[in-house]
Amino acid sequence: MAPYDLDQMKARMVLRPLDLSLDKVGDEAQPPALTVSEGQKYPIEERLDIVTKNSVYPVIIGQDVLSRIGMYMVDLLHYEPSRHNVLILTDEKVAPYYVSPVEESLQKAGFRFLTVVRPAGEQEKRLAAVEEIISHMIRYGLDRSGVLLALGGGVIGDLGGFIAATYMRGIDFIQIPTTVLAHDSSVGGKVAVNHPLGKNMIGAFYPPRAVFYDMLTFRTLPSREICAGYAELIKHALISGERFYTELIRSREVLLRLCDQRVEEADWPILTHLLSRGIAVKKAVVERDERETSGEREALNIGHTVAHALELTLGYGTLLHGEAVAIGLVVETELALRLGLADASFLAQLETDLTSLRLPTKVPPDVTTEALVQAMLADKKNRHASIHFALLRAPGRVLRVGLAPDDVRTLLEK
Repeated sequence: MAPYDLDQMKARMVLRPLDLSLDKVGDEAQPPALTVSEGQKYPIEERLDIVTKNSVYPVIIGQDVLSRIGMYMVDLLHYEPSRHNVLILTDEKVAPYYVSPVEESLQKAGFRFLTVVRPAGEQEKRLAAVEEIISHMIRYGLDRSGVLLALGGGVIGDLGGFIAATYMRGIDFIQIPTTVLAHDSSVGGKVAVNHPLGKNMIGAFYPPRAVFYDMLTFRTLPSREICAGYAELIKHALISGERFYTELIRSREVLLRLCDQRVEEADWPILTHLLSRGIAVKKAVVERDERETSGEREALNIGHTVAHALELTLGYGTLLHGEAVAIGLVVETELALRLGLADASFLAQLETDLTSLRLPTKVPPDVTTEALVQAMLADKKNRHASIHFALLRAPGRVLRVGLAPDDVRTLLEK
């Protein structure tokens, strides 16, 4: 490969440090149990409230949450069963396990509802699916007082949220995530579907009314999906800083027990704490920059420029999103190293830690540099003909970097 001038490359580069100071996020005392209208208390392990200029909504994290959805809707969100009809949107993998407890909970609370079951997988995030689901909603007679429950992983959450944002110019929706990965996507109000030329290119900022997260749904997840979900948790720990990242990696054995589907040995209190802390990091970032106007929210994109390009290049569903993020974290940190922005020791430790959690770290051999760069050019973060990254210098130290496409190509080939 021809030599390149690093100084000239740096002169062309746009670089802005992000001082997030999130290392102590999640250390706060656990909030009190939720008290409902009749004075009864639900056994909730964690509750966080997302508070922004445009919305306020609770995130409830616990066990056996699905059986209380109807009561939460009445007592916490103040829906009236006689006035608010419900649509449950889920997929064919989740439905056999978790539709029944949600339906029974809604029935018990007096809600009228319709359940729509869709194919599973990233390929479902498309406009044709949106039209088909909306057809069910129109035939059902769901009006503007209706509520959409998105019961599933990140795909269902994104798809359901986008439909809620656009149906009759907006109806309420509730996120009910059932995967480890969705602890990230269910919080923050980003909803979207994919376009053949780019991931999440058609979307909106549209926060849910609430997030109800039942961790017992992890018991039926395939091992690969559990491990892939940890990539977003690692992302939050890396954004936060050394303390959370060290705590997470030291909890490796607890995380791997779930990967191995040793459910009877699962340490639910530690898992709940780690996921709550990950959500707390995202909460802190979203509350500062809900709509990506100040740039702080771009920190949540570490690893994602490469990840989205990989998903687009390989075809949606070839890699799980978390797997693509893990590879993206390594590749983008390699870019930071080649730019003199990160240390080789940090990159080596990151790769070791990801591998220890059974996450991939290498770009598949059939993906060419040119294909990756072309896919990156479609990234919605790009500005002024530059490809934009959120790069890690070290845990807790994130840089916003814009690079010319030719420079990205050169660095990837180095």
